[in-house]
Amino acid sequence: MLQPGKAPVPKRMRATSKGVCMYDLPSKFNIDITNSSFNTRVPQPKAIPAVAPLFSGLHDTDQFSLDRIFYDRMQQEATSWLQPDACKLFYIPYFSHWETSHEGKWVEVSRAPLDLEVLSHLTHMGQFRKPSGVDHFLTLSRVERDCRVLLTNPKFKHVKKLAIEGLAGDHGDPFLYAVPYPAWFRYSKALEPVASRTRPTVVVTSANVVGHSLGCLGLSAVDSLGQVCKGKPWCAFHAPAQIKDCQVDEIHGKYRCSDSKKTVPL
Repeated sequence: MLQPGKAPVPKRMRATSKGVCMYDLPSKFNIDITNSSFNTRVPQPKAIPAVAPLFSGLHDTDQFSLDRIFYDRMQQEATSWLQPDACKLFYIPYFSHWETSHEGKWVEVSRAPLDLEVLSHLTHMGQFRKPSGVDHFLTLSRVERDCRVLLTNPKFKHVKKLAIEGLAGDHGDPFLYAVPYPAWFRYSKALEPVASRTRPTVVVTSANVVGHSLGCLGLSAVDSLGQVCKGKPWCAFHAPAQIKDCQVDEIHGKYRCSDSKKTVPL
């Protein structure tokens, strides 16, 4: 029971290790909004070897899935708890423009009532930093020109918005920051860390000297060129003008990578 004159203790918030706190909004503002990313499924989490936690959107992203990818990642990363006054930033998990297609047809987004309702849950806007909303941010899975309903609402003016595309010049929202389309972040097997793998190096297997003096007969340049390339994943060199008593005109030879038996001409 609260003592008379005592203010209630603020409810702690889930937070990342860097102090980014996450509002606990009803699901009607995020995962229960119609998944209409043009009939594509929600990005599925996939493990990266030796890296935790699971990361959604590694292999099945599209440009409209930013909201869900960011939301899922925050669910994984926000494992600490902070008092609101210790939060550096507040993440608003609101998929404000996810519902954009129905039965394959474009649907004009107009969600002003939901925008108004979500504001009632953002109890820390203006409480710790001014102007109101400057320490809050949300994601927009649409290009800026498709988000005018929210962007023209003065209550969201100072909220930072991470969107997949912004308007150029002075025509856009000054608090909107364009981020790369999620489809650019496809993960492939080649990107997995391989601690035990050593980089192949250049091995000179033959280097026959062609010259116009008697000293060039049967002369090999394997030793000298091999030393230039030894232990290197690539090498470049100018053919020496003279080797011993040979005036060098050309050098013909072959090399291979240390992890292969296939040779190629110099």
